[in-house]
Amino acid sequence: MYKYPFNLEIILYNMGDNFFSVYDSRLSQAAYYGILAPIIIDLKKIIYLDGDTLTLKDLHDMHKIDFNNNYILGFLDFLSDGVDHLGLNSDKYINSGVVLLNLEKIRNDNKIYELLNVTFSGVK
Repeated sequence: MYKYPFNLEIILYNMGDNFFSVYDSRLSQAAYYGILAPIIIDLKKIIYLDGDTLTLKDLHDMHKIDFNNNYILGFLDFLSDGVDHLGLNSDKYINSGVVLLNLEKIRNDNKIYELLNVTFSGVK
């Protein structure tokens, strides 16, 4: 067994059916969970990874990337060809399963409410 040189804590949150009403066949319910990170996680920033994401290198360097006053940093999705039919520009489409979230800035600027409003705007 490998011993990590740092403390590791895993906290599981039961999201229940909180996003069931906004479920869209293009996205899984889990795709919406990162929106709540600024509310439920008391850290300055996080790397958000989907559960099916495999990392082959240490994420420390990624965590050190400067936000330059941005809320979210993403990575171009190399499999984004299929988003053109959704009206999205595939040259600027990021993989929502691998993002850096500037939680402190999102909280300080009260952007969580805008994110939630955009997410739930299509709910009837």
